[in-house]
Amino acid sequence: MSTASPDMLDRFRASRDKLGYSIVDLAIRPERFFRELLQTNPYHLPFFLIWFVGITGAVERLDTRIAMMQAFGNAFPEKAAQWTALWPGFLVAGLIGGAIAWLIWGWWFRTRLRFCGVVDPDKREARLVWIYARSVYTVPSVGWLIAVTAIHDDYQAVWNAAPWSFTLVGLYFWSVWVGYRGATSWFPAKKTPALWWFLILPWAFFGLLFGAAIILSLVGIWL
Repeated sequence: MSTASPDMLDRFRASRDKLGYSIVDLAIRPERFFRELLQTNPYHLPFFLIWFVGITGAVERLDTRIAMMQAFGNAFPEKAAQWTALWPGFLVAGLIGGAIAWLIWGWWFRTRLRFCGVVDPDKREARLVWIYARSVYTVPSVGWLIAVTAIHDDYQAVWNAAPWSFTLVGLYFWSVWVGYRGATSWFPAKKTPALWWFLILPWAFFGLLFGAAIILSLVGIWL
């Protein structure tokens, strides 16, 4: 029976510790995270993070549809309740939606950098900063989806127990702050325009969206 050599164990522990530090840096010290990422590995493609963005988007669209249906007095859609029907859709839609988001939202991140005085920002670096900042929200969201799949019999039970999973909303707003810190620490963005384009306006826009989601959910409950 073979055993792992001390060198292999040391490399594993070093990789594990580095991953742990990287996660903490991304959430708390994003400027340090992005500096290390873009200096050491700027050409990788974070496939799973792109996929998670697409999966999260698919769940959000489903939640919006359910909220609107219930707000108008319609019953919970039967097909939307079964995990066996939902997960294949989430996975496939996640692949397509993630690829589209990588292109469009990455372009929008780069465009906002230009609004902030950055001359010809690197396309790939802009997309990487955006996708990693967004992962502060999307990775826990996918983890939450896996957890509730194991706990609840169907999605209707999830919806009735905790509609809109408001505990994740704070992470969404935190991810916007991480993107702002990435934009201002790695790119030579002017502080005042960046504050508006990467923090205040996104917070205000998504705050309105989540406010509308709350209203739809409450109307559905009252009806």
